[in-house]
Amino acid sequence: MKYLLLGLVVVVLLVFGCAQASEQAPNVSGAPQNKPAVKQQTGLPQPQAPAVQETPAANQSKIFGQDMKTRARSGYVNRSEIGGDGLIVVSVWKPNATVMPDGSFTTEVSTIGAQLIMLLDKDNKARATAISLPEDTFPLVFDAKSTTKASMWIGGSEN
Repeated sequence: MKYLLLGLVVVVLLVFGCAQASEQAPNVSGAPQNKPAVKQQTGLPQPQAPAVQETPAANQSKIFGQDMKTRARSGYVNRSEIGGDGLIVVSVWKPNATVMPDGSFTTEVSTIGAQLIMLLDKDNKARATAISLPEDTFPLVFDAKSTTKASMWIGGSEN
């Protein structure tokens, strides 16, 4: 399970990268920021970011200037296959969704790409994993099958 958690960290770093010292954090509030002057190359037009329109069907966040749309996704933990106390669902967009005593939960997931979702216990030990796909409308389930599929998705073998 240590390797699974390490794999999740590697995937997150590969997807989102690390900010360089010269980069500023994105301004989510939309307020103007002071930015250092950028030299414009002669004869080349500077790209302009398109205007972002808020859609009521999805939440939007910005990471390094990229729009990231999210939505709520409910699911459940198969308690006959997955043990542990104090369970939480960890997603990039909601790192601490509480699992109710009946195993149900609601978290926040991407609407534009697949992502790995983890189930941790009160000691922050990984208990299960699942993959959330943007088109999937069924409940997100944590069980032995979802953990096997997620392990293969992050680099396992078909054998």
